[in-house]
Amino acid sequence: MVPEDLLPFGFPSIDMGPQLKVVERSRTATMLCAASGIPDPEISWFKDFLPVEPGASQGRIKQLRSGALQIENSEETDQGKYECVATNSQGVRYSSPANLYVREPLVLPPRSMISAWYDLVVMETRELRDQMEVVFAWEEPERRRKERRLHACRLRREHGARCVLALTDVLDVKF
Repeated sequence: MVPEDLLPFGFPSIDMGPQLKVVERSRTATMLCAASGIPDPEISWFKDFLPVEPGASQGRIKQLRSGALQIENSEETDQGKYECVATNSQGVRYSSPANLYVREPLVLPPRSMISAWYDLVVMETRELRDQMEVVFAWEEPERRRKERRLHACRLRREHGARCVLALTDVLDVKF
């Protein structure tokens, strides 16, 4: 390893390396990288110590002009340790590695509830995607008195299913 002060003039420098990132499956992840040097360095990427080949992903993985790596429609196989590499005629510099984690969207289960027998019952399940909330609702207009019912909302995805449960109680309400 060569000390910084002995590196040749114009040796590449990583000005901004990738950072830890968590992305929901099927969303876009962008790993940032900015480098300088004389001449301007070319930026390339490694994932788990192997070169990233954007052309092999049918356009899903792109290296932007800024040097950032953009991964569209992220999959579990995109999860890993990423490094950007700056290369020019003076040498090669690797960034510090940063992990990308791909996770399933967060699903909030419906709340159990009590309603009067003549009320419309609406139950909601929320799915959080980035900063947006998607709401799944189902309703039951006609309920019998003093009835208890368990509701199940099954969410099926490519990588399995999840079931969330809620209980409704119907009571006689006297005014």
